[in-house]
Amino acid sequence: MAKRRKNSKRSSTGTGPSTAAVPRGRPPKNAAAGRLLAQMASYRSTLLDDLDSVQSQIDSIEAAMAKMGSAPSGRRRGRPPGGGGGRGFREGSVKGFILKALKGNGEMAVKDVAKSVLKLGYGTDSNNFPNQVSNALAQMPQVTKMGRGRYKL
Repeated sequence: MAKRRKNSKRSSTGTGPSTAAVPRGRPPKNAAAGRLLAQMASYRSTLLDDLDSVQSQIDSIEAAMAKMGSAPSGRRRGRPPGGGGGRGFREGSVKGFILKALKGNGEMAVKDVAKSVLKLGYGTDSNNFPNQVSNALAQMPQVTKMGRGRYKL
């Protein structure tokens, strides 16, 4: 009986990719692919040189501005993070109605809050409206949870 020779191109476990499929350190067999790879490497080095040049220009501009007495403020454009949350809820939203329902009533159960919101005129066709109210109550920082299913303003 002849001995079997191990195939060196496969991994020892047989589960991983073949190391022969991805030659490392060798140029591609296709000459066009090799030229493209060389062009891309050259372009990358050009971009890195440009990056260094632009960074040095930025540094010199900031140094000149510091000498003039107006250092860059460092402020970002746009709305500051976390801002704009103090305006309350949208008019007609469930959370707005919940606040109205809880205002003069003290501690209430979720089902009572849901009934009160519907009495105040909130329109919904939901079959699980108390669940929606419960989820909204959990998201509202103005509302305090007093116990299991009980909340107050």
